[in-house]
Amino acid sequence: MANQTDTLNHFVQAFNQHDLNKLMACFSDDAVFVSAYGPPNGQVFSGPDEIRSYFSRFFHSTHNAHFGQESHYVSGDKGVSEWTLTGTMEAGAPVRVRGCDLFTFRGDKIVRKDTFLKQTG
Repeated sequence: MANQTDTLNHFVQAFNQHDLNKLMACFSDDAVFVSAYGPPNGQVFSGPDEIRSYFSRFFHSTHNAHFGQESHYVSGDKGVSEWTLTGTMEAGAPVRVRGCDLFTFRGDKIVRKDTFLKQTG
């Protein structure tokens, strides 16, 4: 990965392929991921094992999870990714949410990913 924008594009591609190895290659060894859910400001997952476990569970419970309509913005060591997430829950209910991730980078690796979203119907 050459730069942070490439990292974000690689992250989305790996996410859409549900490829945990490629996804985890985007994160530093000391990365932190803050999910959109959990009190009071999202649940925190620290390090590769916890982050991998989160995404493994997410892909298992949200079939066909896919980021679309994404755009990325990077300035210095900060980045924003806007997206629409679609998929199907295990029980068959469709998912469609609009959201964004706030990123902090060290070089071309993600050291922090903080997710925000809203239901779109």
